[in-house]
Amino acid sequence: MKLSNYANSIGVSYKTAWRMWKPGELNANQLASGTVIVELNRPWDKGVVIYARVSSS
Repeated sequence: MKLSNYANSIGVSYKTAWRMWKPGELNANQLASGTVIVELNRPWDKGVVIYARVSSS
C-alpha cells in the first residue's frame, strides 16, 4: 500500500506518516522511483458497526 493511502487509512496526514517511516517505525520500503510502499502485517478489514435504538412510546 502506498504511504499516502496508508496515511489516509489510519487517519493521519501524509507528513505524519512520512515522519513515522523515516526513523523506521513502519514496515516499509522505498522503490527506485521514490514511492514508499508500506507492508501490512495483518489483513485490513473495514469491520461492521451496528447502531440500534429502542424507544418506548
